[in-house]
Amino acid sequence: MNKCIFLIILMTTFTYANPTTFWGKRGLEAEEKNDIAKAVRHYKKAVKNGDDFAKTQLEKLSKVEKNKTAFEHYIWDLDKRCRIFNSLPRVKSNETVRYKGPCVNGMANGHGVVTWYKHGVYSQEYSGNLNDGAPHGYGVLKLLSGSYSGDWLHGKATGKGTYLYKDGMKEEGSFVEGKLNGKGSAWDNKRLVYKGDWIAGNFNGRGELYIKNGDKYMGKFRNGLESGKGTYIWANGDRYVGEFLNGLKHGSGEVTFTNGKKFIGTWKKDKRNGIGTVVWADGTKTKGMWVNGWPQN
Repeated sequence: MNKCIFLIILMTTFTYANPTTFWGKRGLEAEEKNDIAKAVRHYKKAVKNGDDFAKTQLEKLSKVEKNKTAFEHYIWDLDKRCRIFNSLPRVKSNETVRYKGPCVNGMANGHGVVTWYKHGVYSQEYSGNLNDGAPHGYGVLKLLSGSYSGDWLHGKATGKGTYLYKDGMKEEGSFVEGKLNGKGSAWDNKRLVYKGDWIAGNFNGRGELYIKNGDKYMGKFRNGLESGKGTYIWANGDRYVGEFLNGLKHGSGEVTFTNGKKFIGTWKKDKRNGIGTVVWADGTKTKGMWVNGWPQN
């Protein structure tokens, strides 16, 4: 190959790989410190002086701005000069990352492994697909407190997934931004605790709650508590069918005992209150008044 042509190719490659002007170098320094506003100012000055590296960096930064993703939500992997998404701005909290995987347009893209350290000590690791520096697609996040495996969307656990806690608790179902939303279930090791509807990580809608002592509840929930119409069945077979509010029997309802006796009436904060009727096993009825759970003469 002609030496002149070789030198031109070499110089062109070098120009795009590194800043060639004072302002380009200052821009790169600012960008690596996540001072993006300063980096943009410096790069603009460098572009006016013909710095092709600065021009390329400006295009990358513009792409992130178009995605409306704040720059403080990114952190550098210094080994590869590749940006990694931060769900929280933690640039100044002594955190560092190590990334193994492809880097496209200055960001982690494709299948990779991101390992986080705090004060130099391991804190968490993500293994899976990434897009523009963020988990996107299927991936596994390992935390000190447990792990999440499943779908991701723009850096948030969203879609079908399973969260396994270190103490053996497990949540699985449909997630939105890291919290169960839609159909899902909760387990205590191998014991089913709840299955049904969720909103923002709480029992909401219709579901079934299984209590460790053998009791169970089937019905409506609101903000994690039994609220609305439902059925509570004690471990001994007694059952209440009626209204609940904030986890307590509240409103009209009926209790059926295993000995054949029934009580039909109203409850207030888990206690019988108001007019009620006792139906004995032989079918006879006794009507009366209850206050705070006690019958009145």
